[in-house]
Amino acid sequence: MSNVYIKPGENILYISADGTLSTNASRLEFRAADETTIKSTIYELNSNLYLSVPSGTIYLGDGTPTNLELGASGTSVDLNLLGGGTITSSGNALDLGYSGDTINLNISGVTYNWPTLLARDADVVKLTGDQTIAGSKTFSSAVTLGSTAST
Repeated sequence: MSNVYIKPGENILYISADGTLSTNASRLEFRAADETTIKSTIYELNSNLYLSVPSGTIYLGDGTPTNLELGASGTSVDLNLLGGGTITSSGNALDLGYSGDTINLNISGVTYNWPTLLARDADVVKLTGDQTIAGSKTFSSAVTLGSTAST
């Protein structure tokens, strides 16, 4: 494949067997074979880059294992799922964070819906008054007895 150079202000039209790829001013358009139906568009507007499809899914990658990196080291990046959405690994393991990261869940005004399998304060057994506990018991953390902690 050879390089194609385009002078500023010129348009390019490339026709392939299954569709058309053309630039229209500052837009890169992918068109159907009929050359009129826009299938997707990549364009810049006000220093923002847009990747737009009228319907369907935008895929990043072709199924080969790879990484997707956003931003630069030391630069914060926000990921907004406008209208909501789902982060999923399609039934595979999904890790959140990397060694040394801080995951901040202390954001004011955010409602967290925790699954019922997580113990909440109301789910913790609280014994008051005189109690007798018979048999062996195993605790996974310190147990406070009066003013002393026992492990």
